[in-house]
Amino acid sequence: MTIKYFENRKWGIKTSNLILNYLKSLKLKKIDIVLTGGKSSRKVYNYFFPNLKKLHKSFFVYLSDERCVKINNTNSNYYAINKNKIYFKCTNIKIIPIIKKKNYKKSAEEYNKKLPRKLDLLILSVGEDGHVASIFESEKKILNSKKKIVYIKKKFNGFSRITITWQAIKLAKKIIILCKGSQRGSILFKSIMKKKHILSKIRTLRSKVIFCLDRSAYLSFQKKLEY
Repeated sequence: MTIKYFENRKWGIKTSNLILNYLKSLKLKKIDIVLTGGKSSRKVYNYFFPNLKKLHKSFFVYLSDERCVKINNTNSNYYAINKNKIYFKCTNIKIIPIIKKKNYKKSAEEYNKKLPRKLDLLILSVGEDGHVASIFESEKKILNSKKKIVYIKKKFNGFSRITITWQAIKLAKKIIILCKGSQRGSILFKSIMKKKHILSKIRTLRSKVIFCLDRSAYLSFQKKLEY
């Protein structure tokens, strides 16, 4: 794996540029991307979307996970990402929502069919408790699922969820992991040291993976490494 870190105030734009440069390097006109939701990603997307629309390529954007709410709910990842896309009037980007109907299990099954087998780019982020997408440490069965997308009825932080699995993650051509803030930097270190944690498994994908940390996260990560 590769670890990149940038100064806190430049982390959003520098990470965005790193992702854009990778997308420019692809000799493809149609590119399949999976985007994460969450607070950290917004700092990147504010720079990412206005520049993505300038590329002469078509982007099909899928979601890494979704809370089981209506798509116009402010807690919806689709709502947050689509709002950004609409704000910047990105006509070359099509975002495919996970949830279209109230039958969440059915939505997961349909998305499992829609999600391409090989993803050109997968962007994920480290949660405050170490979860990635909606893969929480207690949900070990997701790591062993043969499906790319699964519905989790059990509620985490107040929501049932639909999430990608290890099966989908390991097939991505390039994976960018966002990690912002000292707490997440510390969590990142602890997580990759746990054999069965999803971040530990992602680490084994080596050259396909880039961890993008801000300085606060990096210093916290290094401090743990020294001990």
